[in-house]
Amino acid sequence: MRTRWLMWLLAGVLGGCAVVGVKAWRTYRYERAALHPAFTSASRAGLPSDFQPRDVTLTFDAGAEVQGWYVAPRVGSAIVLVHGSPSTRLDLVHEAAALARRGHGVLLLDMPGHGESPGPATWGAEHRAAVRAGLDFLAHQPEVDPSRLGLFGFSMGSAVAARVASEDARVAAVALAGAFTRLDAQLTHEFGAWGPVTSVPAVLAARHAGLALDDLRPEVVVGKLAPRPLLLIAGTEDRAVPPDMARRLFSLAGEPRTLLLVPGAGHGHYAQTPDGDAYLARVGDFFDKSLAPREPQLSQTSE
Repeated sequence: MRTRWLMWLLAGVLGGCAVVGVKAWRTYRYERAALHPAFTSASRAGLPSDFQPRDVTLTFDAGAEVQGWYVAPRVGSAIVLVHGSPSTRLDLVHEAAALARRGHGVLLLDMPGHGESPGPATWGAEHRAAVRAGLDFLAHQPEVDPSRLGLFGFSMGSAVAARVASEDARVAAVALAGAFTRLDAQLTHEFGAWGPVTSVPAVLAARHAGLALDDLRPEVVVGKLAPRPLLLIAGTEDRAVPPDMARRLFSLAGEPRTLLLVPGAGHGHYAQTPDGDAYLARVGDFFDKSLAPREPQLSQTSE
């Protein structure tokens, strides 16, 4: 009787270990695959009729390239929009179109390793170089005022945008949407349903995929953005990046800063929520004010 009980106990333990192992492996494999998206062409089929950008190719760092779309400004200001992972420039078309309607120039880029842009999807130095190449491109357009450049970053793109803005004085205003405090904490939260069984493999998958986890920590750099205006955006129902992370970044940021919580929104796609029009209006108002022409300062002369 005792031997049979021990056999059943051993079978249960082994079965439990097998279930745990399978769950851990599936989490690792899922996250590893998500961090290596396949080539995706940028279809214009779903673009708004009043948003018809031109194709651009930006070259940087000894021949690296990213593909993108550009709409020239009517009012001099221009904004680089940086998507998340695993996504493409199409993910931020609604934001770009809304800003273009207000007269801002917009540059939508496929980050390296995403969409039509080749390269490793590390979200590290190469991605920061791609964003700086976008700023370089805008600053050299004759219709753009180089003192009125902005950045809009979503999710993984928000971490890159925050880091670039903290180091590049050309960035006059920053909007960070779906922003996490640091990537390892975000992965631990998103894949924490089974505790370490799923969260640890997710973090390991990110490391093994080559992601620069030490670079993807907006909480370290967000305080360096002041006195430039900062808009933090989060969905109230975001299960991937909880709104508390946006609140934490808000507490670390300097003035002027604004926190926008989009009711009912998950991780991104804020424009498709019932409050989508209000969200786009808030984003537009932020950049209208933050990138407005600077009033000339009168020089003082002594007699």
